[in-house]
Amino acid sequence: MKSEFDVHEDLPKPNEKLQNQNLELSPRQAEIYRNLEAIGPEIAAFYLDGIRILQNDKLETAPYLLAHVAREIDGGLRDVLSEKPRGELEFTISTPDGNNPTFEKRITDTFEFVCDTPGTFRITYDRIGRHKPSILQSLGINEPSPLAERWLEVTGKFHKFAHRRGAWKEPRERENFVPLWNEFDDVLADLVGNYLNFLITVLDRILACKEPTDEIRGVLPHLLKSDMRRKYFFENLASPAWLQPLKEDGWFDPESNVIVRPSKSSAKELDWYDWWKPLVDAQKFDFESSSLTKARTRVTKTHVVSPWYALEYVERIAEHTKDHLCDETMNILVEILDAIVDCPEDIAKKIIGDWTLSKRITTIISCLPVDKKRDKHAAFARLAFGNLSKDFMPLARYAHRLIESIEYNPNPAFREWLFNMSRGERIKFLAEAHEFVDKSEHLTEQGLVNIHREYVVLILQRLMSYLRCPPYTFPPEQCSALSRLLAALHDKKKFDWETFLEFIRKLFSLEHFWTNEQVKDFKYRNQILGDIAELIAVGMNNDAYDFDPRFLPLTEQILLVLVEKTELKCALKENPMDTFLNSSRGMAFWTMMKYALYFAYTRNTEQADFRWPQAIRTDFTKRLDKNVESSFEFSFALGVFLPRLLDLDRKWVIDNINYIFPLQDEHHWYVTFSAYLLSSDKSYESLGFLLQEGGHYQKALNTNFAHHTVETALAKHICTFWLEGAKDLDDKTSLIYEIVNSDNLNFLSAVIHFFWDQRDNLSEEDKVKVRSAWRVLFKVVSESNDSIVLSALSRWVIFIDYIDEEALAWLKFSAKHTDFYFDIFVNALLIHASKTPAEVGIIYIELSKSSRFSTSLPAEDKVIETIRILYDAGHKDTANQICVQFAEAGFDFLKPLYNEYQH
Repeated sequence: MKSEFDVHEDLPKPNEKLQNQNLELSPRQAEIYRNLEAIGPEIAAFYLDGIRILQNDKLETAPYLLAHVAREIDGGLRDVLSEKPRGELEFTISTPDGNNPTFEKRITDTFEFVCDTPGTFRITYDRIGRHKPSILQSLGINEPSPLAERWLEVTGKFHKFAHRRGAWKEPRERENFVPLWNEFDDVLADLVGNYLNFLITVLDRILACKEPTDEIRGVLPHLLKSDMRRKYFFENLASPAWLQPLKEDGWFDPESNVIVRPSKSSAKELDWYDWWKPLVDAQKFDFESSSLTKARTRVTKTHVVSPWYALEYVERIAEHTKDHLCDETMNILVEILDAIVDCPEDIAKKIIGDWTLSKRITTIISCLPVDKKRDKHAAFARLAFGNLSKDFMPLARYAHRLIESIEYNPNPAFREWLFNMSRGERIKFLAEAHEFVDKSEHLTEQGLVNIHREYVVLILQRLMSYLRCPPYTFPPEQCSALSRLLAALHDKKKFDWETFLEFIRKLFSLEHFWTNEQVKDFKYRNQILGDIAELIAVGMNNDAYDFDPRFLPLTEQILLVLVEKTELKCALKENPMDTFLNSSRGMAFWTMMKYALYFAYTRNTEQADFRWPQAIRTDFTKRLDKNVESSFEFSFALGVFLPRLLDLDRKWVIDNINYIFPLQDEHHWYVTFSAYLLSSDKSYESLGFLLQEGGHYQKALNTNFAHHTVETALAKHICTFWLEGAKDLDDKTSLIYEIVNSDNLNFLSAVIHFFWDQRDNLSEEDKVKVRSAWRVLFKVVSESNDSIVLSALSRWVIFIDYIDEEALAWLKFSAKHTDFYFDIFVNALLIHASKTPAEVGIIYIELSKSSRFSTSLPAEDKVIETIRILYDAGHKDTANQICVQFAEAGFDFLKPLYNEYQH
């Protein structure tokens, strides 16, 4: 195998080749030609010339020529499919009639044996001819089958037409041979007339050979040019006897098999040389001069390596040989590995940059016994493992794995040194701990785990001790201590809330805390206020933090100070969420709402007057005036907590709805309504009515929101209104009409997902509404041809009770865009298979044309069950076509079912 594969080629397209040859091939002839070409250009050329002769009515010797062509095609197939003749056949005789054993050859290649004693004897091919055994062997059978009988019968007549019958006689008439050629064409169709027949007759027969013949070795480069056939072949090849011939033919040669194609993903650099070098420095071979070492310094993902399927076979043989030792096979494996690790630098770069390939080669190396492994094999394994580690295990994850897997028992000085590290320094140390591990003599597993735990506890103790110091000793430059405390609190440690809150109260009473703004060019105060707010919010978020309700009064005082003193961030970013979450003032308002909810939680819910703390309510009411509170953080807090505010004080929300959503203030309205939509993907009935009546939803439809999740939530709100009885879909003044007729794909996708999410809650009346929406969406979405939206729409098949003509058109179109919803689509079609098998068959044919079908994993059991229903309902041709198309896409699990229904 000396040439590279065409990685983009799947199955050749013969019609393109025949365009300039003035030949017309039927679909079946084109398929036969395409599959004969996969065996080899010579046998395909004979078939093509046979068609050419057949279509030329001016050739008087056409029968003779066609007979010769047919014999060459027949002989070529048998050369490839049959093993070398054994020279003799064995028969069991059971006719004790007293005669001596005799043998008579009949013209039809049937045999008659007579024996005086029942038993077994051998008879040579020279006496009975090789035609019939060759055909049986080509089909891999011992007894004649209907196909074998037809093959024998047809090809047995070729010799009558291939030779002259007398120079003085009239030429044979073409009409006498054309029917025989057509019968031969039928045989070829059963042998190689579609992809599955080709797999069964050719590939499976070759795979059954213990070792390849010269003919098979010659045909493999053509046979396996297709990516799908190559994948099928090497996934199913099992015999170790193929290893050496395939190696000799170059199937494991990295220079002709490691092929790179452009990647659709963005470039990603993997600079892992420095990361892994310390672990391979101990290797005995010349590490720096190795081509693999040079190649692994920088690998990019702008291109990907095409699958090297032959290596999958090598891996399988290696794993088998590991448990069934064979020195000869192991030596071949070593030679294959040597060729890979010694390959040129440019090829090495491609190998190391591919995760699957690196893993497969490493597995093969691991199967070698110790005496067969080379230093360079071990070095490659370490290099490949280093690539995987850096690519898939970021620094922090790597540190975490180190903590769990490495044992360490440090001395007291080292323990103190580790405790005094900052968080960043500690992570860096752990991430680089492989160097320390190599040098240390004190490694124990539980030790390093324990030291990490002790570190967290000790830091918490130091911080608590520090917070108990007099407030005036609080150094501003140490404000990061609060961040450490926050990290410890997130780990759900016990927390001394009383000491902490009392410390904050004292801190706020210090004049210099509010007047001394900067230390070393760092504005520490606002960060401290934000950290304090977040600490309190976390504390009230879960009962596990032991936040006692008796701390509420002091907490309320602190929060009122926080919202007064934290800085405003007046700049409105494209995404309001960024402004809010990255702002100390935003965190202060967030914590006030958390406090209000915690307050309500600790009170009797029936006592409505006490559900919202009066001081917080008064503060919020005051800030509704934009002259008092101009921050976008407050506007965002109002929107995101509006459903909760409705629970706390419905009257307050209703009375102040136009202040909460100020239509006259474009920016603040935008922030509040965005936050409201982000807070919930469903609308509250009374609140939704208020906002609709106030024109807020209509305004939102005409607003260009920066974040698509806002548009998604808006569409879901409007769908909810529609289900609850809002204006009809045909009403052009309705919100739902604007959504489903929009060219905004975010809106359309949201509508599709909304009804899918509600599938278990929809009444029959609702399903009628869904169908009317589908009718409109189909027109709009099909024109957009957006695969993501069309894929999502394919799931709506579950809303159909019967596939009528209209639904069939929808489902045929959606079937080509199922993508990641393949299983859902298939499961739903199974329900319809018995009711409308013809329609389901049509949809399945379209399904296999899906742009992502070849990369999706089908629900095999459901597909098999569905296609069986089609066969049993009399739709054999459609079912056959589906089986073939699935196989062509790389899914051959329907092959047994296809075989079952061919006879």
